[in-house]
Amino acid sequence: MVKNSDTLVSDLLEIPTLKEAKERFPVHDFLQKVLTKQIFDMVLFAKYNNRTLTIGVHHPTAQFEINSFKPILIKYAKGQKYFEDIADVRIFRYEKLKPQPLSLKEISPKIEFYVEKSYGIFENNLKDKELFDKIESIRNTIKKGNTWK
Repeated sequence: MVKNSDTLVSDLLEIPTLKEAKERFPVHDFLQKVLTKQIFDMVLFAKYNNRTLTIGVHHPTAQFEINSFKPILIKYAKGQKYFEDIADVRIFRYEKLKPQPLSLKEISPKIEFYVEKSYGIFENNLKDKELFDKIESIRNTIKKGNTWK
């Protein structure tokens, strides 16, 4: 029986097909314990490879905070079994996921008008002369707009 989410995730990571997730889980767990929640939420991904911890963030504030926190981060990481031989921490901003502003080229200057689907063929049963004439003028406007003849 699974007691908590950490146990469940640990059990899932034992599956061989989840190798990359298994490699990233200790990094995620470490950063979650060391960083504040606000900074941790700005981390997009982190990976430990070749004695280097690489962290991708999506905000300049997170990049600045982690850069200023780098020596302490390395010191704490060396105390962990997974990061015993850590030599460097690299932080960069990953802006590909950031929405780009619309350029003027993407906005089409052509305005497409509504194409009338009616041909003006309908029955006008109004008894009031004024309303009857208005409906007839609408019918004539519709007929002028269509080139179905």
